[in-house]
Amino acid sequence: MNFLNKLVLIVLLIGLSPTIFGTDALTPSCLEDQVLELLRKWQQGDLLTMPLPSLGTIRLQSYEGQYTGYGIKIAYTTGNMNMTGLRNFKVKELSASTDDLFEASGAISIPSLTLNSDNYNLKGNAYVFYSLKGAGFMNVTFENVSLTFSISLAHNANKKDRGIEIDDIQLNYSVDAIRVNLENCSWPVNKVLNAEAKSINENYRSLLVNAATEGLKKSLNSYLITVPPTALTYAFCNICNKKC
Repeated sequence: MNFLNKLVLIVLLIGLSPTIFGTDALTPSCLEDQVLELLRKWQQGDLLTMPLPSLGTIRLQSYEGQYTGYGIKIAYTTGNMNMTGLRNFKVKELSASTDDLFEASGAISIPSLTLNSDNYNLKGNAYVFYSLKGAGFMNVTFENVSLTFSISLAHNANKKDRGIEIDDIQLNYSVDAIRVNLENCSWPVNKVLNAEAKSINENYRSLLVNAATEGLKKSLNSYLITVPPTALTYAFCNICNKKC
């Protein structure tokens, strides 16, 4: 296993995904420095042959749901969505250790994230009697996003070969401002969404955090189950000349 492959393995183990990591931080730890160097390469697109997703555009599946509040009630759907801006992330804090198998925590900031869809559709009512509708291009911008995380690994007691799995993940976030623009949308939907975006975000915070946490844990464990425990042991014991 060459040096870059070891680093990629370590990065995947500590939960790197387009939701929680970035670069531009200096730390004294050998492990942290090497992770940050890999992240810098990832940010610049230098790891095209590595199994890491591009940070240029993140493609998300279509979504549908309902919303009731502030005098309006709507049902909505979106087409497939694209998120951009993640490549501009910066690490504010990063701590990683292999003293107890593996643990990592930190914080990142992203100046601006933009979510677009070429096709949204909504129908509903405002103040009971006023019909609402809209269809067309959707744009949502999240300004000054801050993300914090912690993650730890544990041996899988259910596997005879002592495989490794995600033991715990904790995520949280904050957003300074949210701007929404729904093309061809009835008044007052855009006005309400922009005026109350932060309150709406807080109402859905636990739902969003839980969904992101469970999705990330499932994704990482689906990867870890394919990695032989001997390869994991090799990575842990050889990164930064750690002694096992």
